[in-house]
Amino acid sequence: MSAQEAALQIRRATFDLATAQYTMGTAYFRGNGVAPSQLNAVKWWRNAADAGDINAQYEMGASYYEGTGVKKDKGKAAYWFRKSAEGGHSEAQYMLASSYDYGIGVPRNINEAIRFYKKAAINGHPKAQQMLGSIYMNGDGLYKNEAEALKWWRRAAAQGNAVAQKLLKP
Repeated sequence: MSAQEAALQIRRATFDLATAQYTMGTAYFRGNGVAPSQLNAVKWWRNAADAGDINAQYEMGASYYEGTGVKKDKGKAAYWFRKSAEGGHSEAQYMLASSYDYGIGVPRNINEAIRFYKKAAINGHPKAQQMLGSIYMNGDGLYKNEAEALKWWRRAAAQGNAVAQKLLKP
């Protein structure tokens, strides 16, 4: 993004256009046309996230998860991942599932983990497909179902997921 394009995005973002606000946050995060600033990135992403932009909601979750531009807070990360996940963002669905699976920022809840792994897997997320396959294979919170496990592992492997590829080898 050029400096001119950045100036136009700032004008658009000032008028509460969520997509422009998200784009501006990303520009600040990457230093595209503006000086890099994690604080400014989070400021613009927060505005866009509050306006319902699922990509910005995901970035807010990732920022809180990693402590990038904000103080690390796994509970706030899960909050933003949930908002984004409910909007259909597959990486947010995976991150929320993982949070529930391991009790990171939320109480451990295998049923919620499975629910969001399934959503992400259906949306084509290879790591979620691999994890869902493992849950079916082990019978964690679900009935053990080898055929379902193999189906999800094959889908993940077809997308290059190395763990699924290894699990499918005899």
